[in-house]
Amino acid sequence: MRVSRMSYLARRMGGLRRQDGFTMVAAMVTMLIASVLVAAALSAASDDAGLAQNDLNQKQAFLAARAGISDFQFHLNQDPNYWSYCTNVPSPSAVNQAGSTTNRMTMPGNSGATYAIELLPATGQSQCLTSSPVTSMVEQTGSAAGTFRIRSTGYSHGVQRSIVATFRRKSFLDFVYYTKYETLDPSAYQSASDRTAAAAQCDVYYRNGRPTPATSGQNYCVQIFFTSNDVVNGPLHTEDELAICGNPVFGRNSNDRIEIVAPAPGHSNQGNGGCADNPTFKGQLVTGAGTLEPPPTNAQLKQLAASQYQFTGQTDIVLGSNNITVNTLGNPSQTLPYPSNGVLYVSSSSCSTTYTPFGVTYTTVSPTWAYSGGSGCGTVTVHGTVGQSLTIASDNDVMVDGNITTSNGNLLGLIAQNYVRIFHPMTGSTNSTCPAGQTNLTGSSTTPNSLNGPTVDAAMLALTGSFIVDNYNCGAQLGNLNVTGSIGQIYRGPVGLIGSAGYLKNYTYDDNLRDVEPPHFIEPVQAAWHVIRETECSVSSSAPC
Repeated sequence: MRVSRMSYLARRMGGLRRQDGFTMVAAMVTMLIASVLVAAALSAASDDAGLAQNDLNQKQAFLAARAGISDFQFHLNQDPNYWSYCTNVPSPSAVNQAGSTTNRMTMPGNSGATYAIELLPATGQSQCLTSSPVTSMVEQTGSAAGTFRIRSTGYSHGVQRSIVATFRRKSFLDFVYYTKYETLDPSAYQSASDRTAAAAQCDVYYRNGRPTPATSGQNYCVQIFFTSNDVVNGPLHTEDELAICGNPVFGRNSNDRIEIVAPAPGHSNQGNGGCADNPTFKGQLVTGAGTLEPPPTNAQLKQLAASQYQFTGQTDIVLGSNNITVNTLGNPSQTLPYPSNGVLYVSSSSCSTTYTPFGVTYTTVSPTWAYSGGSGCGTVTVHGTVGQSLTIASDNDVMVDGNITTSNGNLLGLIAQNYVRIFHPMTGSTNSTCPAGQTNLTGSSTTPNSLNGPTVDAAMLALTGSFIVDNYNCGAQLGNLNVTGSIGQIYRGPVGLIGSAGYLKNYTYDDNLRDVEPPHFIEPVQAAWHVIRETECSVSSSAPC
């Protein structure tokens, strides 16, 4: 059968139309896939933008919370009693009672972020009370005693973050080394006339015109230099100006504040042309720092000590894991548990002898010994292992007569009205010039404990004198004096002569003292509050978080 040409062409055209339809379907599928991919890309970009915005808000809220803490700290620096006014502070203010965030402030430099500050009451209290701010805000017991807390919450576009800051007054315990005058203790001059002159003329800051031997031609007001051999392993505070001879190192890292009350630069060779003034500050150097003034007496600790932990006259204490052994001259030995409030006090019945570190002698008196100051002097000697946190105070001197070690986080405080001393007896003549034949008794059978390279784990404070070594200029060198804790003193006390007698210094800060302290350790007369801890937490209730 023959097919017409027209029919054949029609069939061909129909085939072509069918192929065009197939191509259109493929194109549409391709466009659909592309659209899905574009939509997915746009969605992903939108999600990323959302995540980025949320991350930004989180950071801004956190910075706003930090701004709140800085705001409160600023006001405390202007007025140390700012915290005690509760919410009765000048407006505008972000300060609220716990549980409220009504009062808010805008974060400086960011109008989209705000912060609110809550005053967190002390344990067992409901809110800050201006009628009893100490009771209502300041913790009274435990490791947090003496601290108060605030909670600062930052807000940014619906996101909020909160930080609890714990404040404590600046303390002597914030430093491995606190000194009021960077000059030799008046007691540490061998001549009686120099001791008298030093006591009368040397309690002046160098910036206020304290004389030096080079300018006065006298032997007193001797500077105690930090030299190239000295490394201060922790934070330091001096009310004076640092005397530098060489390249001493201050601080372990930037967390250690090196505070100098004197104006910048805060250090010099104090007119000694043979000394280079080239210190290295690994710690944060702060000149023009706020002052820390010790109280005139530690008598308040006697009021705190229970009657069975008050002793009179020369007293020796041996620290043990569970108990302390107490020997007072002329009385039977006692074994006692550690005091429940952690305070022990020794008083004088009579004590007319003026202490100097030269020619100090001792007499063996079973089961201990007596020193030349007289049995009525309220000097307490101490050694052993601290089994429970304890503060030992004396209205005269505290003397370390053996190794003192701590364990399990326990802390020991030694607070002397006059001097904190290291036991260092001598044989032979008591002449202050240390004649030939005079040698160390330390470590011999005539002394209770060896003090060759001793360890002293304690926070020590000499309210009117120094941290000093008896007979520091006599005998052979006995290695390092290894102190872990803190040393506070009015004058710089010597512990040896370089290369010939006594000890070399190895002092390291106990970082536990940043957060906790020995029981009822004495605070400065006036000191600023500072943040010792910041903790981020959720805002769920009025309770501290």
